[in-house]
Amino acid sequence: MNGSMRLDLFGKVILRLFAVLGVVSMLSYAGSVRAESLITTITTDRLLNIMTGEGYAASSTGRPGQLLWKIDGYSAYVYVQGDGQIIKFRKGFSGKASLAAVNAWNRTKRYSTSFIDSKGRPNLKMYLVLDGGVSEAHVKGYLKNCRTSFVVWVRHLRASQ
Repeated sequence: MNGSMRLDLFGKVILRLFAVLGVVSMLSYAGSVRAESLITTITTDRLLNIMTGEGYAASSTGRPGQLLWKIDGYSAYVYVQGDGQIIKFRKGFSGKASLAAVNAWNRTKRYSTSFIDSKGRPNLKMYLVLDGGVSEAHVKGYLKNCRTSFVVWVRHLRASQ
C-alpha cells in the first residue's frame, strides 16, 4: 500500500466518524429540545395564558378546570380534565337541531363531534389528549381548530334549518 492509499482510507474512516458523530449530536440535541418543550399536563392558568396570548377572548369562570371563551358573540367553554391531561372544548345551543344535520356533520368532520343532548339541544365538542406530550404549538393549533370548527358548525346548523 502506498502513502496516498493509506491517506484515502484514513480520510474515509475520519469522514465516516464525523458523519456518525454529527448524527448522534443532532439526535441528542433534538431529543433534549423536544423533551423540554412537550406539555404532558396543563393547568387552567397556563391554558388561559396561551389563549389570551393568541388573542382569544378567554377568561376564568371561577370554577376549577373551566374557562369561558367568547367566539363571535357566543360563549363556549374549555375544560382542563383528567388531572391536566385532557383539554375539552364544548359548546351547546338552547335551540333545536335536526338529527340529520348532526349526523351530516359527523360524517364529514374528523376532529370534532356534534351531538344532541338529553334535552334535544345541539352540542359540539373537541378533545386534545396530552398523553405522551404535545408542543405548545400543537395546543395553539388545537385552539385554532376549535374556533374554526365552531364557526363552521354554526353555519352548518343555520343552513340546515
